[in-house]
Amino acid sequence: MIKFINKKTQLASAALMTGLMFSAPAHAVSDLRTQTEQIGKQSDQLPQLINGVFFIAGIGLVGLGLFGVKKHVDSGGQEKLPPALAKAGIGGALMALPIFADNAVETLVGTSNDTQSVVKQTTTIFP
Repeated sequence: MIKFINKKTQLASAALMTGLMFSAPAHAVSDLRTQTEQIGKQSDQLPQLINGVFFIAGIGLVGLGLFGVKKHVDSGGQEKLPPALAKAGIGGALMALPIFADNAVETLVGTSNDTQSVVKQTTTIFP
């Protein structure tokens, strides 16, 4: 009886997943311009994802470093302190890196609005 129920459950879940998969709209493109626009729109969130990964890894390393410092204090100096401080320092650097990278890009390239205005100005000068 249990085998029968398991088989029916597997069939029902396979049917549900197939239905959900085909109910999503297809993103078929007809030309290269539309395809590049879609890739550009979809890749806009990639820097935010990378920043999130850096922040999460940084917070984790800072936490490990703080636990290492606590272990050093609790053991009366038996545990070594430099590895804990290195973890905390690297975690802090990982948390600060996206901020510095954003500032560097804004300084060198400008914000996206500035870039768009420069592109518009150039196209009006050179039609």
